[in-house]
Amino acid sequence: MGKKLGVELELLVLDSQFRETNQADVLLDAAKNQDLPLVGECSHAMVELNGKPGDTFYVLEDFIHNISKLNELARSLNLYVLPIETPLDPNFTPKIRDHPRYSAKRKLLGEERFTISGKVLGFHTHYELEESDQKKVDQINFLTLMDPPAITISASSPKKNPDGSLFNNWRTYSYRNIVHENLPFQGHLQQFRQSYNEYLEQLEEEFSRFINLSAQQEIDFSSCSTQYNSIWGPVRINPGYQTVEIRSPGANPDLHLLFSLATIIKGGLRRIAEDPSSAEDNAYFKLLLNDGNPGESFEILQALSYDSMQYGLASETVTNFCQNAYDFCKESLTPRELALTQNLDPFISSRKNMSDYIHSLKGSTQDKYSHLHDLYLGSLKTLKGFL
Repeated sequence: MGKKLGVELELLVLDSQFRETNQADVLLDAAKNQDLPLVGECSHAMVELNGKPGDTFYVLEDFIHNISKLNELARSLNLYVLPIETPLDPNFTPKIRDHPRYSAKRKLLGEERFTISGKVLGFHTHYELEESDQKKVDQINFLTLMDPPAITISASSPKKNPDGSLFNNWRTYSYRNIVHENLPFQGHLQQFRQSYNEYLEQLEEEFSRFINLSAQQEIDFSSCSTQYNSIWGPVRINPGYQTVEIRSPGANPDLHLLFSLATIIKGGLRRIAEDPSSAEDNAYFKLLLNDGNPGESFEILQALSYDSMQYGLASETVTNFCQNAYDFCKESLTPRELALTQNLDPFISSRKNMSDYIHSLKGSTQDKYSHLHDLYLGSLKTLKGFL
């Protein structure tokens, strides 16, 4: 049974006045002498903190240690870091890094679309791949199934539409439907697969198509991409590390919320590994894992994911699905893991997520960042209480 968890959290860099800034390299240079697993991302406005893989509370302890060091380092440099899905200032333009892989993707997507990539921040969680091929494809399908809850629970990027309505998770919508509008396999949710071999064959086929499409535009991705790392959408595998990764969750100032999400997903994966029929016995999951009509099932899941992006917990259907997913996953949590994740019940019942909260904040952008940073530090303190 796969037991290991790994996490990656992307954080926005802010200056001493809580303004967006392209000073990530100042932090990255200083971190080299601090033994911090901090890496650069596609823009100079963000950094990524990586964690050592292990069991839930080993990962949590390592993460708390490193993010506390990162906060101290940032303050010593008159900077702040904040996990949030997108910058609050829609007019902020991040400086994109000069790297062959990024340059190739910029040329393929176009300047406007690729710039959005530098403005979206995520919380990516990795889970150890099972040994048998059937259990591997079960993991991939289950993480695909968890896309709507992951989008909804982690949302922190509200966007007001021209008609006055609120888009609850702009990060996910813009990344999938604008950045990867013309590359749906690379950037969108992928269909359920019946076998692991079928999944691998599809990756090979789509990667070949992707390389050919790029070559037609005189772009060479072959030297810096594989069929695995050219998937930028919600779920992908990494055979080198023997992990399956869900990339649906966004960065969120509430670290407790993020770790609860990662933990319940781990519980769900544990449950389907121990009892593969448990997902098929669940009324919600059975509808979406319908082998008899996989196309219709996938369309339902896509609609759920879209409603998660647009409405979040304001949608009763999305709320019910999130509650069902939590109830399913928590059955296989240890008592200690269950205690960690008990914040999710009242969170889902409240019908409000971080996007709703951010939308309600008053004051300047800097005032909002200052408030969210206090919330972020408070959530870190809460997490320490679980060690």
